[in-house]
Amino acid sequence: MSEQLTQREQEIVDLREREQMTFRAIGERYQISAGQAANIYHRAQRSRRLERARMMREEQNQKIVSLEISVGEIVMLRRILYLFQHWKMKDSWSRKSEWEQVREDPDFVTAGELINRICKLEREARKNRK
Repeated sequence: MSEQLTQREQEIVDLREREQMTFRAIGERYQISAGQAANIYHRAQRSRRLERARMMREEQNQKIVSLEISVGEIVMLRRILYLFQHWKMKDSWSRKSEWEQVREDPDFVTAGELINRICKLEREARKNRK
């Protein structure tokens, strides 16, 4: 999911980073509170970080490596990935807004994709063993 910053978000980021303006000064310029200016800035920063992580993940996912792995190791890796996803989700279950952020987290998404691939490998390995 690619998110573009709105013009206002980009302007606030530019004012903060390039012009070194305080959130209070930014807020006065846009007729919002300093807290609202800070929230807009931090959301924009988060969007930029997520976009960079997504692009890096896409680039890394183009590089294929070969790996010999036993069925037991596959099972253990699957369990570790499930625990990782559970850990990422556990604090956000009661707050829907945070749950959406977790679901968009690049590591969470990659873990889910890897779980699916590992489950497929596990099924194939068990099927071929019979």
